[in-house]
Amino acid sequence: MKKLVMFLCIASLSIASLQVMASDTRDQSIGHGLRLRPKSPWRELYFQGGKGFTRIAASVRLRSPLGFCPSNLSKPLSGFAPCPLEGPDIRVLSVESAVSTLIPPQEEYIQHVWFNRKTMNTYQRIRWKKGSRPWIKTYTWGKTGVQRLKLQPSGPMELPFSPDKWTKKHKSFFTYPRGGRTGCGIISEPTILLYLASVMDPKRTSFPFELCVFVKKQLHKVTMRLVRLKPMKVSFESYGLQGQHRVEKTVKPLVFFITSSPVDPEDKKHEAFSLLGLQEEIYIFIDPETGLPVRIIGKTKRIGDMVLALTGAWLR
Repeated sequence: MKKLVMFLCIASLSIASLQVMASDTRDQSIGHGLRLRPKSPWRELYFQGGKGFTRIAASVRLRSPLGFCPSNLSKPLSGFAPCPLEGPDIRVLSVESAVSTLIPPQEEYIQHVWFNRKTMNTYQRIRWKKGSRPWIKTYTWGKTGVQRLKLQPSGPMELPFSPDKWTKKHKSFFTYPRGGRTGCGIISEPTILLYLASVMDPKRTSFPFELCVFVKKQLHKVTMRLVRLKPMKVSFESYGLQGQHRVEKTVKPLVFFITSSPVDPEDKKHEAFSLLGLQEEIYIFIDPETGLPVRIIGKTKRIGDMVLALTGAWLR
């Protein structure tokens, strides 16, 4: 993982002060009724947060799909998922995250998601857990459900090998409720919500806005509501063609409040919705001037409330 900038001290936030609003974003494009800015304002984002002895660090990178395929995966994915997967409107969102606690080991994950930048529909995802018990899970989105291939070392002897040498494989298929798209105009993936919040034109989009999101084993209906908070101070490193400089300013953020529920309420195998490890009461704070996600807050399973602050951004 690229070295993340130093942790930003975060002031506590009062969720009670959030109120429904409309904004004044100007640029727009259309896909499935969405109003979007023509381009993402960022290429790469760095977030850090912490509570007690737990620290979370994440980098999010938007990249072209041309020729992109994670190393050593083209062979094991052959016949299951296309790699590389290319197209004029396809983009890849790559996330590297690490969770460290007082007691090792540290948890590290790498994820790549191929999606349509105009419709937000997802095509495939690769999740790679590193460490003493590694695995790779590859997902492909289809008309009736999502297919998953799980790769693992078959034993300690294969641990030092690259994934193309792992021999333990298991395929699964997760059917959409009623065997179809269940009325979902969009079927996406959790981390795409971060990109969507950056490019959405809230002035020309009706709220609450709904889309469907497949998490790990289940399809969720996600609702995005637009709320607002009092002006807040942000501080992060900005990188670009003009070099590096420190940004310190006060913004009146656009805040997207995200809630979710299973598309099939009768499915007893309920799983928690998760975005960068945050599961409940998720808020994405957007600087309305730049479109940058400057803060993400939510709850974690282990330690409760958590704030992830933007500490660095590569701009377009």
